[in-house]
Amino acid sequence: MNPKNISSAILILFGLLSTLMLSVNVEAQVPRKAQIAFTSSRDGNLEIYAMGADGRNVRNLTNHHSWDAWPTWSPDGRRIVFASRRNGVLADLYVMDADGKNTRQLTDFPGAVGEPAWSPDGQKIAFSSSHRDTDGIDIYVMNADGTDIRNLTNHPESDWAPDWSPDGRKIAFTSSRVEGTGIFVMDADGKNLRQLGVRVGHEPSWSPDGQRIAFRSGWEDNNWIWDIGIMDADGGNPRRLTRGRFRNEDPSWSPDGQRIAFMSHRDDMNNNVEIYVIDVNGKNLRNLTNDAGWDGTPSWFDPDMSSYAISTVGKRVVTWGWLKRLGR
Repeated sequence: MNPKNISSAILILFGLLSTLMLSVNVEAQVPRKAQIAFTSSRDGNLEIYAMGADGRNVRNLTNHHSWDAWPTWSPDGRRIVFASRRNGVLADLYVMDADGKNTRQLTDFPGAVGEPAWSPDGQKIAFSSSHRDTDGIDIYVMNADGTDIRNLTNHPESDWAPDWSPDGRKIAFTSSRVEGTGIFVMDADGKNLRQLGVRVGHEPSWSPDGQRIAFRSGWEDNNWIWDIGIMDADGGNPRRLTRGRFRNEDPSWSPDGQRIAFMSHRDDMNNNVEIYVIDVNGKNLRNLTNDAGWDGTPSWFDPDMSSYAISTVGKRVVTWGWLKRLGR
């Protein structure tokens, strides 16, 4: 080959590699290992923290004199949406990078806003909000940048705690429109609403494969004893995972579908709340946090289990699996 042609080929190849490296350099913004984001009062104020899935390497992501709560990872792991009262009396939604930087306000709503849930494609965020002129709570959805807010439920009773199905087609939520509260599911546009089979259920959390839903329920005739259970996605075959005279709540599936993190008062029924994890067969209960503060609202992210696009090169989607093959 002509030396000039070889030099030209090398320059072209170098240019392509440089472009590719710039295109996929978002990996530095994504956690390299499985993480759990959570809310904690360990420093005297509710803030957002993150830790490894084993409970180690805890780090503070927010530091504000007002409270921050309900963190939820974006599907690509690059951002965390959360609720905060930092702009006034009522809570609004904010988003920040996974390292706690570049915080931006998403909502400026007439009612308190909380419990955000990111859609699997990263394009939408569902959340619950109260109405300033009533006592009700409804489920809303908006674009991930805070635009185009729409009310999905609009019911005289309260609807809260939304969670997307993995395919993005449905949203499960808690509702007081039945006695004792129950779990309902609707299409992502708010249509085709129906109750699932659990008589009394709260805080639905869809499994990564879409086949099951974890939830909190009072399995015993005691308003102060709550346990974590799972059921089939159609509401059938409910099974109880935790037992004991404790309050267990807010379940969150691990991305591999093998474990469920949740918050529990089992160490102190009055004030101290910690985060635990349990296998989906109800075995191998482990404590992840252990401090004098309140630790709750766990949210998982694992880059090894994420197939979400983290970058685009032209029209091509670059996934984690593609990046791993590139690095071999």
